[in-house]
Amino acid sequence: MAGLKSESLSWVDQLETIRALGPTASRTDKKKTLNLSDGLVTAVINLEACFDPAAVKKVRQAAQANPPFILSSNSAKALIGLKKRKVADLHGSVHAALDVIFVHRLTPKQIEALVNWMVSGKPASEFDPKVKPQPAPAETTDLSNEDEPEEKPVKAKSQPPSKSKRSSVALDDPNWGETLLLDWLADISVIAQIKSKVKKGKRVTGGEIAMLWLHKAGEWLGHLIKLFIKLIKGLLKLARLIWKVIVDILKEVGLYKYLKAAILIAVLVALGWFIWETRQYGIRRPMGVIESFLFKKSEEETPSANGDNNVPLAQPNQVSRPVVSTQAPKTAYVPKASRPAVMYQSSIAWQSTDEDQKLLDMEIASLPVNCVVKDFPLTPDEGMPGDLAVSRLQDLTNPDKYTMKMGNGTQKILSVNPTTTTLTVNYKSTDPFDLLGGSGPINFFWEDVIMIHVDELDIQGKNPKVIYQCSLIVSGAKYPLTIQCSTPADLKHLVSTMEYFIRASRLAHDTALAGMPYPHQGVRLNNPCLVEVLWANSPVAKAGLKLGDMVWSVEQNAGLAPQQEKLEAQLAALAPGQHPVYIVSPADRDAGLVQMNANHSNNFNPKRQKVVLSVL
Repeated sequence: MAGLKSESLSWVDQLETIRALGPTASRTDKKKTLNLSDGLVTAVINLEACFDPAAVKKVRQAAQANPPFILSSNSAKALIGLKKRKVADLHGSVHAALDVIFVHRLTPKQIEALVNWMVSGKPASEFDPKVKPQPAPAETTDLSNEDEPEEKPVKAKSQPPSKSKRSSVALDDPNWGETLLLDWLADISVIAQIKSKVKKGKRVTGGEIAMLWLHKAGEWLGHLIKLFIKLIKGLLKLARLIWKVIVDILKEVGLYKYLKAAILIAVLVALGWFIWETRQYGIRRPMGVIESFLFKKSEEETPSANGDNNVPLAQPNQVSRPVVSTQAPKTAYVPKASRPAVMYQSSIAWQSTDEDQKLLDMEIASLPVNCVVKDFPLTPDEGMPGDLAVSRLQDLTNPDKYTMKMGNGTQKILSVNPTTTTLTVNYKSTDPFDLLGGSGPINFFWEDVIMIHVDELDIQGKNPKVIYQCSLIVSGAKYPLTIQCSTPADLKHLVSTMEYFIRASRLAHDTALAGMPYPHQGVRLNNPCLVEVLWANSPVAKAGLKLGDMVWSVEQNAGLAPQQEKLEAQLAALAPGQHPVYIVSPADRDAGLVQMNANHSNNFNPKRQKVVLSVL
């Protein structure tokens, strides 16, 4: 449909078209029916509000009169001013204006003057189009003088600046910002006045230049926002089309109901994850930070038992000495005299009485592939002061020094909150796809730490390197606290810090240090039964097995390829003594695979070597 034509009654047809849609029709429906731009649709809607059916009939009759008078769209739009000025009786005012327009055959400019005449409270019948319209008093006088009588003009030198000239106030006027604000409130186009000054070559102040730049920046931002909205609308339409195609396909194959169920489950899972994360980071983590702050403050303010506030809380004594005091003991807990640190114990075969199988499995899962686990004996720093221990423990949040492992997953430590009795470690998974169960706190009592495993991991392959691992085995815990670092110094600092807090707890002595116990006589096998982790000084290592070797069978030379679980169970069940073990080297394994493929056979029969495994 064509746009609004100034010299025709097409706007009347368009008005009646949208009126026929009914009062419940939305703007979108009207726009779709008229096929006009947003601005023209707005104009037609405003005309519909102004022209009732009787007014439309009067316009058509005037067009058919002799001589005819066609009320153009521009003339009709001039009457919209009555609606914008919110006259009391809109339809009655429009009818009165039409009577004057048809009698005097007014132009659009004269109709605008008629609208101003009527808005001022004067009857339309008294309007004389031959008289030049006077400007409205509100637009030419100051707001504070609207009700005062008009004064005689005075000389320009003594006349104060009018509102139309306020935006030209010099920059040295301290009230120039207030003046511009008043202009804006009075609906005076400040930007248009500034642009006019620029075109006329008048002086422009710095504030006015800044306003022009801000106005220009706002226009650019508006264009960008409109472009972004159009882009989003296009993407939404495309997504809607794709979704409709998917739904139609699923309905045809009968899977639509399953899709609805899957979406519902996904929404519930997402809601549960959001509640869990809110609990973790909105409740538990702030409470942990508050608890750590209160503990640290009480540690600084509470005097120790010997009355010296400079001694850190729970500073362990190196030598047991009797203490005689006439004063009652303070509330601060002073640990008992510590016993000498426990000597480091080398790795031994795992025993069910020493450690929970699940904890050991998680600890072993944290070991990298193609590594040799070696003992790393160290002596903790018995003289570490309390403030240094607290500072060293906060280093756990530094990813350049320490990495927390939970099974084969890497965790990011968010905060560490130690007290004299407990340790709380808040962590979050570094895997972006780990949406559930990938974060939380680890809480345990220092006195429940039964063992600290300290090991050196020699990683072999294309990029060989050495890292160090420390694992705290806690009685009753679901997970071991496993930390890896890259230097022996960082490992010693960590172990010394842990021993300090354990020693300062009710346990009152260092906990045991040992190498990680080995399963299956000292190997971790992968699915093809290749050795991917090897414990140094274990029975398997002493028998000559290396990383990458394939363990074929135990006790006898089997004819079929091994199964990982069955082979691991056989190795773990070996009694003390010597046992034959058949292995396949990497070169023989590759040759066997080549031979099997060449023969187009499923029979994998590589060359085996016999070694003797001495189980202690």
